[in-house]
Amino acid sequence: MSFNVALLSQVITFAPIADRSLYTSDFHVIAKASSNLPVTVTSTTPDVCTVGGTSGRTVSLVAAGTCTLHADQAGSASFDQAPTAVATFTVTFP
Repeated sequence: MSFNVALLSQVITFAPIADRSLYTSDFHVIAKASSNLPVTVTSTTPDVCTVGGTSGRTVSLVAAGTCTLHADQAGSASFDQAPTAVATFTVTFP
């Protein structure tokens, strides 16, 4: 006899991100999965902002425009992959 075990669903949420002025310090973003599994944050607008640092969540501003960040969690033996969460904010000239 075999059993199929349904994976639990999960969602990712970003903490609010305020608009920023170009040439301000790098900053850390918070994105959490409801599963408490680790989340990966990437920038889809590297001409405006990049994500890196030792935490993998430090945002550096590159130019004025709209910065778009994606947060992903691939899932595990217990949780299904989370839908991608998207956060945007505006980078302005000082």
